[in-house]
Amino acid sequence: MAQYVAPEIHEWLADSQPTSERKLALVFEADAEDAVRERAAEYNISIDRCLPSGVLLVTATAADCDEFIETSMIESVSTADRMTVQ
Repeated sequence: MAQYVAPEIHEWLADSQPTSERKLALVFEADAEDAVRERAAEYNISIDRCLPSGVLLVTATAADCDEFIETSMIESVSTADRMTVQ
């Protein structure tokens, strides 16, 4: 399955300052949570929460995000700006 990256993420990466932050929702391969968490630490990505549905909510800068998402472990990347988690 090809990775899905929401169009607004591509726009943000192309048009933002490197220090611009965005909240992202990541869907990852089954059993890849630990590996994605390790990768996040390597790229200075802040993990905010993992939802019971398996969606990982993170905060990333544009500079760190571009390379971080370039892995087959992450199936989709979308914005979490409007998500509210209770």
